[in-house]
Amino acid sequence: MRAENFLLLGPSGVGKTHLAVALGYRATQAGFRTRFITAADLLMQVTTALRRNQLEEAIKRVTKPYKLIIIDEMGYLPMDREQANLLFQVVAKRYENGSLVLTSKLPFGQWDQTFADDATLTAALLDLLLHHARLLRRFWRRERRAAAAAECSNIPPTNKLVVNFPQQARSDRDSRRIARPHRMCVEVRGIVSAHPLAPTINST
Repeated sequence: MRAENFLLLGPSGVGKTHLAVALGYRATQAGFRTRFITAADLLMQVTTALRRNQLEEAIKRVTKPYKLIIIDEMGYLPMDREQANLLFQVVAKRYENGSLVLTSKLPFGQWDQTFADDATLTAALLDLLLHHARLLRRFWRRERRAAAAAECSNIPPTNKLVVNFPQQARSDRDSRRIARPHRMCVEVRGIVSAHPLAPTINST
């Protein structure tokens, strides 16, 4: 099975992390060892390892045991050149060896601002991420936008991913709040059914 990536791009509050966690949950159900980590925590781990001359071992611990790694909030905080290079090493280690699910609120055209304004490194990183990837964009949450159903219906079936979320307690600070049942509609660049995880969450 070829390792492919899922990249979820969109503004804050549209459910990127929610969908990434759903993918991770389904991956574990399918028997894939999965890890969830924020980009900030990942950078802290590899930066600390570099200071201790343990970078190679740290990258192996982060990447090797897992079939799927979810990196949340890419680009939330700017990186210096050293951090950008460290993240590139992590992605390069994963290339064609395991899948990444990555969330970001930034369009690709702004990623160089996060990666120390290094356009060359950013281009090389995107080349690795997008070589075998599905790009998920244009999120609609039905309880938030009245026109979502109409817009979602205009997406070709081969480019549409619809996920049903049941009523459940939220995992935020106020655990007493209950999330209402809702659907998430996502436009996917590429054929949804081509990814081994997609059929487990695809819904009509």
